[in-house]
Amino acid sequence: NVLINGDWKQSKTVRDLDGGSDSYDCVGTQGTSKNILTVGAVNDIPGGYESSSDLELASFTAFGPTDDGRIKPDIVANGISLYSTSSDSDQSYASESGTSMSSPSIAGSLALLQQHYQALNGNFMFSSQLKALVLHTADEAGNVGPDYRYGWGLMNVAAAAEVISHVPDDRFFYDTLENQGDKEFTFFSRGDEEIRITIVWTDKPGQVPQSQLNPTNRMLVNDLDISLARQVDDYIFRPYILDPANPSKQARTGDNILDNVEQIHIPQPMAGFYTLQLSHKNALSGGSQPYAVVITGLDKDYIASGFIKLED
Repeated sequence: NVLINGDWKQSKTVRDLDGGSDSYDCVGTQGTSKNILTVGAVNDIPGGYESSSDLELASFTAFGPTDDGRIKPDIVANGISLYSTSSDSDQSYASESGTSMSSPSIAGSLALLQQHYQALNGNFMFSSQLKALVLHTADEAGNVGPDYRYGWGLMNVAAAAEVISHVPDDRFFYDTLENQGDKEFTFFSRGDEEIRITIVWTDKPGQVPQSQLNPTNRMLVNDLDISLARQVDDYIFRPYILDPANPSKQARTGDNILDNVEQIHIPQPMAGFYTLQLSHKNALSGGSQPYAVVITGLDKDYIASGFIKLED
């Protein structure tokens, strides 16, 4: 039945499924905001995660991209047959499935991570810090890198807690980029650990487009950028990007002009010095933009391969 001019009419017109035949582009409007953590659902892994092949998407979970091509969902968690409280009585429990189960599972984990951070540092993480931490430490899922089905991967609470416990403040921090105020940081890699750098910022509200089908108006306001230069040969590593016109295609690297999340990943780095550059395009709305960064696999203080670095 369809509602026409206030009256319900019967229609036999065949219409496309939400998301079309390939199920992409079907995240509801409530899950497309830039600054929230949108959660997808996967089946449970009774034996624990070992590789991305262990994961199976729930039949009901929604795929991105957003209309302007941003990565959604952000993260996935078990949403099948979770045992939890029910509304039957004050003492009742039941097994339920849905993103309404994977989302509170993530939310409870986030609360525990905030508690752990506060116990060690005396304050709580900003939302962009928490989001950067979660996406940085997620287990690989689906295609290599992010994709429009699993987002940045499967939530790994233990790995996130390890970052809080062991990554120094100069590699897990919250700072502000001023207008025309690019920043550079020098690090050293011993070549025996993968390099991963994740930046997240709480972006300003975008301009709502006029009502239309699948508007591609870009919602990103302040476009921050990260790049990593290997000093021995000036090779530049850039963050992951996805192609919304080909949503099943594997991520590549390049200039991300859509997301307020960027990540550089080098699985097998060469030993040596690296320079991380943080910059932005155009004038920053508001004159500045706070951001959060997580860096693993790079050192600031080291004695390695004959090099000795002294702090300024």
